[in-house]
Amino acid sequence: MFGRMTISPVLQLEPTSHLEAAVAELLQAAEQPEIFRWIEFPNSLLLFAIVSGNPQSGAIYALDRKNGTWYTIDFDDQEYGGYNVMQFEALVKDCSFLSLVEPPGLLRSGLPWMLEMGKAPEVRV
Repeated sequence: MFGRMTISPVLQLEPTSHLEAAVAELLQAAEQPEIFRWIEFPNSLLLFAIVSGNPQSGAIYALDRKNGTWYTIDFDDQEYGGYNVMQFEALVKDCSFLSLVEPPGLLRSGLPWMLEMGKAPEVRV
């Protein structure tokens, strides 16, 4: 579970968009999943959203509030259908994932981030 992180821009908004409007636009583009977790920082927002009725369909989204870009975050871990709530909680608690999301410049850096259980995120070429 987890491994090399893939970060892909999915939606570009005006940087001045209100947070609720930015979330509404993402939900519409993602076909209205349910938000399970909302973690807000001054410069970013992390959402974990699940398709109704499918607890293994969780997707991870991060908003860079400074430039208005929504990113989807995935991992090279063969969890092709998405993640469940317990996996997301492990990502946050056991992989120091928030240390990459809080300063959104790390997401747009293009660096090859690797996340493993019990370790801090690291760049591996």
